Amino acid sequence: MVGFTRHVFVCLNQRDPSHPKGSCKARGADDILACLRSGIARLGLQKSVRINQAGCMDHCEQGPAIVVYPEGVWYRLRSVSDATEVLERHIIGGTVVQHLLMERPVAAMKHAAWQHIEVGREPMPIYVSTPHGAGPFPGVVVIQHRGGVDAFTQEMTERIAGAGFVGVAPDLYHRDGPDCKDPPPIRRQRLRDASVIQDVNATVEFLRAHPLVDGKRLGIIGFCMGGRVTYLMAAANPVFKAAVPHYGGGILAPEGEGPTPFERTAEIHCPILFHFGAEDKNPSPEDMRKLDAELTRHGKLHEFHSYAGAGHAFMNRRADTYRPHADQASWPRTIAFLSKYLGASVPQTAAVETSRVG
Repeated sequence: MVGFTRHVFVCLNQRDPSHPKGSCKARGADDILACLRSGIARLGLQKSVRINQAGCMDHCEQGPAIVVYPEGVWYRLRSVSDATEVLERHIIGGTVVQHLLMERPVAAMKHAAWQHIEVGREPMPIYVSTPHGAGPFPGVVVIQHRGGVDAFTQEMTERIAGAGFVGVAPDLYHRDGPDCKDPPPIRRQRLRDASVIQDVNATVEFLRAHPLVDGKRLGIIGFCMGGRVTYLMAAANPVFKAAVPHYGGGILAPEGEGPTPFERTAEIHCPILFHFGAEDKNPSPEDMRKLDAELTRHGKLHEFHSYAGAGHAFMNRRADTYRPHADQASWPRTIAFLSKYLGASVPQTAAVETSRVG
């Protein structure tokens, strides 16, 4: 599979049409597969795009399912015209076709479940998502937004796994206890950098000991407050080979004793990819300029992208702040960046069947 820039897996299960999930072959999967292959051949892209035949991927109740790597994006196609649109707009053009996306794309995730690790003799819940295959895979720490390790953070961890990384999201609110009813803004205010660093470092050790993870290929990604933590950890722990903050606010402000993440910029050990909303107030465009100048002053490799028409939390599909164009532009950049510095593995065709636990 080496040398291809994109892989497309097409579900060709041969179940009896009377089966509750139906048969992809009976719904025209063969025609969709032929359409994609002939289109790639017509455009002379056989050496860069590979169309793969796969068994049941467990997401085909309403039409044949396909998954596109390295983005880890699921589509449910009902016709050859759908296949043509995905070919032209996504596989060739690089734009996610929003109206054909599955409701919750999880790509080739093998397993997702809660586990617990110890931090200072206290249990900390972590949400773990792993890709299919024997590995070893790169590992990525996924840092929560203000809402905690909720449905959004879990989805982002699963999307990371679908792209070929083992994703782990630590619950940074664990010191509040499982019965805490305080709203997320209150819980967020209690966090301090020293304890957050301790939590993330414990998550790193979990990844290093994980049998599916290559402990020398670790990255970190975060959203909202998690973007701030991502910037902080790029300085606090040299194990990370890549860091991707999404709209991380408060980087210039302290949380507890010690320097701010901004003041630790000189300590950053890895390349940074930072996604901003052009209409965001925290981080604001002025904050973006300050961060760019400071990273440049210290000679730190970084790449910034600002998305017009997007504010804070533009990745959260469950909120009014969601902006599909910013999600669709930023996520492929994130996966490409992590792949470049960590080296992601595309799962083999025989290992595409998906299951979910937890």
